[in-house]
Amino acid sequence: SVVDRHVLARGSQEKVIRNINRKDKEANPDLVLLTPTCTSSILQEDLQNFVNRASQDSKADILLADVNHYRVNELQAADKTLEQVVKFYIRKAEKDNTICKDKTPEPSVNILGPCNLSFHVQHDIAELKRLMKDLNISVNLIVPEGSYVNDIKKLPQAWFNIVPYREVGLSSAAFLQKTYD
Repeated sequence: SVVDRHVLARGSQEKVIRNINRKDKEANPDLVLLTPTCTSSILQEDLQNFVNRASQDSKADILLADVNHYRVNELQAADKTLEQVVKFYIRKAEKDNTICKDKTPEPSVNILGPCNLSFHVQHDIAELKRLMKDLNISVNLIVPEGSYVNDIKKLPQAWFNIVPYREVGLSSAAFLQKTYD
């Protein structure tokens, strides 16, 4: 992003909130993730306050991807962010009493972590689906690829989770195992 003297002097809060609200009206997203940048870190901006302020005028859920980009690489950040999104929507469904805790009648699996950051992801997922079908195991959800945030409340229904790539999805699987097994 371009940092001008006004941002350096006053911070970027109003600009960020205005952009979040504009995108909310234009695209009508279910979720907006606000991520820290080098600039926001240098300016020591309170991004949670940005989220709180933007949430007042937005229909979308707004979540701060709370990762320290100085200490983690992009794959670690993706894993932690996916875990934050999963926890947010699981807790939201628990609060609203819409969580789906009962296991599916037949064996089922969640595939956690596949995203466009992975190499050959489409081929790998197709192969996993074929393998599960051969074993008479249905695929409950593939998260994040191919799912909506409102589907996340169905994650506890699966009998088990597969994390095909260690880089993204392991934290979410550990959270689900700890919480629902």
